[in-house]
Parts: sequence; structure tokens; C-alpha cells
Amino acid sequence: SKCAYFNAVCGESLWMQKHNIELARKVLSSYEEELSNPSISNDYIYTELTVGLCRLYSKCKVKDFDFENFLEKSIHHIEENYDASGYGILFILNALLDCCKDTEQIEKAFEDAISYYESKDVLNKVIGFLEDLEAFYKKDKRLEKLKSTRIRIAQTHEKFANKYDWKNPEHAHIIISHIHSAMNAWGRADEKAFKSERQRLAKRIEPVKKLSLQTLKRISGGEIDLSEWIETSKQFIEKTNKK
Repeated sequence: SKCAYFNAVCGESLWMQKHNIELARKVLSSYEEELSNPSISNDYIYTELTVGLCRLYSKCKVKDFDFENFLEKSIHHIEENYDASGYGILFILNALLDCCKDTEQIEKAFEDAISYYESKDVLNKVIGFLEDLEAFYKKDKRLEKLKSTRIRIAQTHEKFANKYDWKNPEHAHIIISHIHSAMNAWGRADEKAFKSERQRLAKRIEPVKKLSLQTLKRISGGEIDLSEWIETSKQFIEKTNKK
């Protein structure tokens, strides 16, 4: 087909059946062609194509594919789209990590994105990117990086909770949620070493838990007649005892 998108998507499906290296080379080329000049225009096409290319490359390392050039273009796209809605660039970064090449450069792209979101106080994205780094370090068994990332997650959750009014009952549940997440992250970092942090946070949210009770609404209704149910239960018990 003359349509690079069709060749890429259908070619990848065909490769899953045949595992032919020449076919893989053609599919990667089609993905690159479509990335350079997309035939479909929407907010997510670059993410879809990049993830698709990485999905194939992670399973079939075509030697003459210029991954370094592809990575450079991908990181440039990421840097240009920090303010895009959703988590498209996070999907791209995770797909790049799956390729198991130039991981130091990809980790730097993670950290650059996190620094940007921290500077803009977009803490939900800070947490999202850190949690995916945590998963990568756990998989890669990089224990020191794993521990430090979990500490950052804990600190960011508490920082997020601090953005809310701790005296407002309407904010209580979201505060409790973030503080519980922070406590869990401290526990994942080191249950014994950071026991004091978990205790500090537990004590800190005690007043908020009490405050959250104010948001509970009383549901009133008419009286419920349980006499028939009670009588049936008595008869059942009597029959059971006779047996």
C-alpha cells in the first residue's frame, strides 16, 4: 500500500505471525515515514506511532535501524509537548524504556519532565512520572534509585495534600488519600527506617479524619418491619435444632 500508516499497523500484525526480519525492517520504516508526515491528524497520533514503533523494536532489534536518531526526535517531541493534555509523553517515555537502549538518556528525559512539572506545580504529573520511574527501577533492580524515587513520591504526595485546606471538611477525603499514599510510599522505601515518617503522617491526619465525618450525610426513611423475617428465622432455627 502507498499508505505508510496502513503498512505500519498491518505489517506489525503480520510480523507477529511470521517474525521475519525483513518485514520488521519495512514496518519500522513505515512507522518512521508516518511519523515524519502523518496521514492522520489528531492529538494522539504521534504517541500511537511512537509506541507502536517501540513495541516492535523492543521485540526485534533491527541492526540498521537508527534508534539514536529516533530517540533524539522523540525526546524533542516530548520537550515540545510538556503542556499537552493527558499523559501521552509518559506513554512515549515508557515505550522508549522498553527498547532497553540508551536508558540513561531516557531517564534524563524523565527527570527533565519531572523538573518542569515541579516548576509549574503540576503535582499529579510529577507523581505519575515518578511512579513509572519507580516501576522501571524495580524491574531493573536498581535499589538505591528505587529507594530515592519512593521517597520523592512520598514527599510529593504530602506536598499535594498541603495544597488543600486542612480545616475544610470538603477537602478532607482528598487530603487523607494523598497522606495515605505518602505513608505507603515511605513504607515501600524502607518500612523500618521510615517508620517515624509514617507515624508522623498518621498523627497529622487524625484531625482531618474526624473532620471528614462531617461530610457524611444521614439517610432517613420509614420504619422497616422485620417481624416476618424474625419469624421465618425462628422457624428455620427450630427445624435445624430438631434435626
